[in-house]
Parts: sequence; C-alpha cells; structure tokens
Amino acid sequence: MVVNLGLLVINLVTSPKYLWFFWPMLGWGIGVIFHGMKVFNCMPFLGKDWEEQKIKEFMEKEKANEQKRNWS
Repeated sequence: MVVNLGLLVINLVTSPKYLWFFWPMLGWGIGVIFHGMKVFNCMPFLGKDWEEQKIKEFMEKEKANEQKRNWS
C-alpha cells in the first residue's frame, strides 16, 4: 500500500499527464493474488498432486537413462 502510494506521488510529480503507476500496481496485485492462493492452498494448477506427479516422472526418466547407460 505504501509503495503504491509512493509510486502514485512520484508519477504525479514527474509526469502527471501520463498515469503509469497503474502498471506496477497491476503486477503487484497479480503477485499478491498468486501468493494468497498459495497460502490458502487454493492453487487449481501446479498444486501438490502436480508436483508429486512431476517428481515421479523425473525419477522414471532418470531410471530409464541409467538403464540405458548400463547397457552401453
């Protein structure tokens, strides 16, 4: 909140004709939304199930690569 107010003040002092402070606020807001989703365990994508599936997939690939190296 303080950072956004600071950006607003800087924007109005330096270039009041073009209001650019909305863009950093938008990026900050998106970051806050994703952080909140992670904190409250509401991630519809890239959740715990996805993470476990990816780890299993990487382990299977590594095992297959190791078997190929042993055949050589």
